[in-house]
Order: sequence, then structure tokens, then C-alpha cells
Amino acid sequence: MRSLRHIHRWMMGDVFLLGVLVSMVKILSLAEIHFGTSFWSFCAFVVLMIATVRRIDMDWLWERMVGPERRLPDNIVPGRTGASQHIMGCPACGQVNRIRRLGPHFCTRCGERQHLRGHQSLQKTLALLLVSVMLYIPAMALPIMQVTSLGDGTPQTILGGVLLLLSHGDWPIAAIIFLASVVIPIAKILALGWLCLKSYRPNPWRPDIRLRLYRLTEFIGRWSMIDVFVVALLVALVRLGSLMSVTPGPGVLAFAAVVILTLLAALSFDPRLIWDAGEHRDLQVTPSGPSADDRSDDPQQEREP
Repeated sequence: MRSLRHIHRWMMGDVFLLGVLVSMVKILSLAEIHFGTSFWSFCAFVVLMIATVRRIDMDWLWERMVGPERRLPDNIVPGRTGASQHIMGCPACGQVNRIRRLGPHFCTRCGERQHLRGHQSLQKTLALLLVSVMLYIPAMALPIMQVTSLGDGTPQTILGGVLLLLSHGDWPIAAIIFLASVVIPIAKILALGWLCLKSYRPNPWRPDIRLRLYRLTEFIGRWSMIDVFVVALLVALVRLGSLMSVTPGPGVLAFAAVVILTLLAALSFDPRLIWDAGEHRDLQVTPSGPSADDRSDDPQQEREP
């Protein structure tokens, strides 16, 4: 049950299906293609899988598996952050737990490991974004694949492939590749960088809007994998020797690394920092936080730098 939460982020059946369609469009200019039974079966599988995931009521499922949520901690004040009251909801089962120290804790209901705030969340996110920017330059400049036709090899970059599709009149496919491979990675890097920088500010601006931006960034990030899937499919399908073949280029490795690193950056960013006020630190304990009794129970409690 806990692993479902981690696996869900990496389910890319719909992205792979779109990559299959783009690959088929590219191959149609070279050969005649007929879709078999397995293609339509895979389409039905993707639709049913997405519908199943969306219709599962995880709260109901957790209640049936391990029982209802336990009693909430006392003295919870609505409208204040959980960090200021040293409570947090379990990201797996939703149980609200009392956490008095900054170290790792385990949910009292499901045993999921949890932290009041992610340790050095902003630093990790910015480091991953910096490496992504460094890799994005060779990903755009180097060829992602080389098409060999009658012994003549032609390297093709991402932007070169978009221009080639435009010259053939495939405007929808060219728009999909341009959005997935150029617009989305840049937008995701800029959005996550802006969220990290805004988290340093003592007076956060419109945390609800920033939270929607983070959720949108997390949702669209995986669609950049389309170009990686397209190259992988073309390399596997077009293997006719010197007559016609497709081989991967160094650019596809750099671009795949950019996509994976930006996905990891979105996971390392702790969205709860959006709601924290005060000076920059991964956790701020306000004066109206835990009571004197709570502090006396745990004298080793410290702030995280």
C-alpha cells in the first residue's frame, strides 16, 4: 500500500502510448504500417489503467486494510501550519501524527517514514536544477538520433526533427514534440527555481497560487519523456541495415538525464515550505508552536538549519 504512492509518479503508460503514435507517424513517411491487435489492446489497457487509478478511494482502502484513522492529537488549532504545532499528516495513509523532533519518524498507523520538513529540500532541488540546465545545452545541441538511408547517415537534433516534421506538413506532431521537448523542460526548470527562491522570502506571496503551480509542474514534467520513447521505438523498429536504420545519438542520453533530474527535483522539493513564513530555513518553529509541556518532554528538540 505504501509503495503505491511512490510507484504512481512513475506510471507513464499514457506518455508511452503518445510516443508510439508519434513514432508511427514518422515511420509512415518511410513505409506502410498496419496496426495490429496488440496496439489496440495496449490502448485499452492504458485507458483502463488510468481510469482505475483515478477511481480508487485511497482513504477507503486504507480503512479497509488497517482500520480507521486514530484519534487526532489534542490542541490542534485550525488555520495554523502543522510545523508550528509539530504535527503532520502521513503522506501514505493520511494519519495525523505528533512529531516533536526533526529526525525521522514513523506513522503510527502504517509505519511510513516521515519528516516534519524535508532535510535541505531547497538545496537538493536547486542542485538538481543546476545539473539539469548544464545537461540541457548538449541535449539541444547534440543529435538525438542518426537516420541512415542507403548508406548515407543524417544526424538529427530535437529542433531539427521538429523542423523536419513541419516541412512534411505534420503540424500536430511537430507541436507535440516542441511542447514536450522544449517548452515543458524549460518551464519546469524556471517554475521550480522560482518556487525555491520564493520560499526564502519572509512574507510568502499567495501560497495557494504557488501550490497550484507546483502541482502543475509535477504533472506536466513526465510528458517530456515522449521524445525519449520515440527514439527508443524508432531504434528498435527501423533496423534494415544499410538500406534504412536508426541509431541513438549522445543527445538522447543528455535529454533523458534532464527529464529524470527534473522529475527528481520536483520530488525533492517539499511543497509544505510554501506555507512556511519567517526567515529562510527548512523549518521554522513559531513562538505559538508546541506547549511548554511538549518542550519539556523532549529537551533535545532543535531547529533545522
